[in-house]
Amino acid sequence: MPSPTTRRILRSIVGSLFCGAPAEISLLHLLHLARCNRSFTNLITLKGGAEDALVDGTMHLVAERIAAELGDAVHLSSPVRRIAQGDGGVEVVADSVTVRAARAIVATPPFLASQIQYDPPLPEDHAHLLRRMSAGGIFRTLAVYDEPFWRKDGFNGESSAPGQQASMSIDQSPRDARIGVLSNYAFASSAFELARLAPVDRQRIFIDALVRRFGPRAATPRHIIEQDWSAEPWSQGGMIATFRPGVLTTYGRLLRQPVGRIHWANTESAAVSHAMVDGAIRSGERAAAEVLAV
Repeated sequence: MPSPTTRRILRSIVGSLFCGAPAEISLLHLLHLARCNRSFTNLITLKGGAEDALVDGTMHLVAERIAAELGDAVHLSSPVRRIAQGDGGVEVVADSVTVRAARAIVATPPFLASQIQYDPPLPEDHAHLLRRMSAGGIFRTLAVYDEPFWRKDGFNGESSAPGQQASMSIDQSPRDARIGVLSNYAFASSAFELARLAPVDRQRIFIDALVRRFGPRAATPRHIIEQDWSAEPWSQGGMIATFRPGVLTTYGRLLRQPVGRIHWANTESAAVSHAMVDGAIRSGERAAAEVLAV
């Protein structure tokens, strides 16, 4: 691309998709991501694209309703520490419960799966794959307003500012528009830099970015909610695991390959809607079908 502006925008888009520096990202992974989501344009398009829809009540409500159906079978605050398998089945050891079953499906981010102790140990190449699928850096704020005022000004809330620390925003207001919510993001090194600041200084950077894009009404949100995904022990980054150069070509054949009685489900292994919630759900259905088949 001969245009420096175009190159800067493309680097910013790639960095936001993977929450990392473009130099860290495999071109094959970028092409795979685009192919699994219809096109590169679809990935970054709000209206009619991958960012078009929100779940009423958020995805947290979906998890709550699934948990309600499963009842006592769900054990919260029980991180799995060890999975042992043998001819008779698997034993899954968590902080507050031990479960024995014929098979296990590990449905966590890949890097978290690498931190579980396996007995016997995973084959070396499979262990290397999980350790090499780490997530990027992302810091997010939600600025909550009395209404989505930007819509009256003709804006849809989606913005990108390559080179700025708070480089991207999306309208995440509820469908009834009873409040306005702008979700603002920092990625990769910018996310780490902002995480080191005092909350008041960090929030000022995010709000100033919204004011530059959407005008003075953005200066006075009702609430500000922060989320440092890299500091969360059960995500350790976001939004998806990134394949560094060489990982897919070396280990890609193992993404969906069971290890004995252990099966794998995650959006990173999805061939449709890779990196999306839909891809995660499809991977769960695929893993369940594998278990039912045997």
